[in-house]
Amino acid sequence: MNWSVARDRLAPSFALVADILRRSTYPQAAVADANAAMRDAAQGYDRNPSAAAVPLLQRAIRGADDPRATLPTAQDSVTRAALVAFQQRHIVPAGTTLFLVGDVAPEQAKTLAERYFGDWRSAAPPPPPTTLSVASAPPRLILVDAPGAAQSSIAVGTVLPPFDPALNAAETLAAAAVADIGSGRLNANLRQAKGWTYGFGGGIDDAPIGNRLFVAQGTVQADRTAESLSELRREFADLAARRPITAAELELHRMAMIRTAALRFNRNDAFLNALVTSGTYRLPYDRATTAEQRLNAVTPQAVQALAARLFRPDAMTWVVIGDLTSIEPSIRALGLAPAEVWDVHGRKLR
Repeated sequence: MNWSVARDRLAPSFALVADILRRSTYPQAAVADANAAMRDAAQGYDRNPSAAAVPLLQRAIRGADDPRATLPTAQDSVTRAALVAFQQRHIVPAGTTLFLVGDVAPEQAKTLAERYFGDWRSAAPPPPPTTLSVASAPPRLILVDAPGAAQSSIAVGTVLPPFDPALNAAETLAAAAVADIGSGRLNANLRQAKGWTYGFGGGIDDAPIGNRLFVAQGTVQADRTAESLSELRREFADLAARRPITAAELELHRMAMIRTAALRFNRNDAFLNALVTSGTYRLPYDRATTAEQRLNAVTPQAVQALAARLFRPDAMTWVVIGDLTSIEPSIRALGLAPAEVWDVHGRKLR
């Protein structure tokens, strides 16, 4: 939870936030509104099937039982009692960190923290550490019908190993060279060279614990769906041998990241986010200050090796949402992976 407040109203804001965190009431009317919003989100996929591409990719890779791959349904409903139980179990002082960024003296921060949170106790034991992960996922091709669609929505992804701070800079540069929405190879091919899409890109879906995902997505002309998939597969395959990431590509993305780094820190919330991210990933709180050093240390050989290992076409899962009457035969003929047909809610149809 985070909030911004005028400096002269800092103490009253602490009182309000402490009350929310420690004594939330969850009014029944608000619970009903939240349930209605969930049902509307589920119906949104029926109205706009292309919006389901990435959620369905998460479901295909992580599995239906993984809460990170949950898709909303019209039958979803959460009770007030369940929310209260969740708060009592998980919104507890154990493992909680308070970050303050602004014109606040350390003595004032300590006084406010002790006044409003010093006596915060919980009868529940600390929640167990998260262990959600997926060691690997066999490649799959998921097709979803959107009758009459003029465009096809494509999402492609694969499992990546757990976060490693020593490899983070090289991974970030490798992913940018491949999938940056501006100058990454996938977008350069499908948009800039061929004009089949308004944009195709993505990156690493990071997580502090467990395996992560690489995800790229975009929409393409319906009559170019199979050809787009073939080009995407070729781009991934070329990373290993025919066309590894070049020193020039690496330098382009390296300099873009270095030159824009300082621009991101022109507001207090940027510093706050950097601190929270470092804390979540168990990294030094000043890690952001070493970004340029770490980016400059990455060699073309390191990026090439990572890209070839992480973005293999034979390990990719594909989701294609479009008018299956016209696009399914040519997609199946590519032999990308074993194919299934789902609906927009992740239910297998055939």
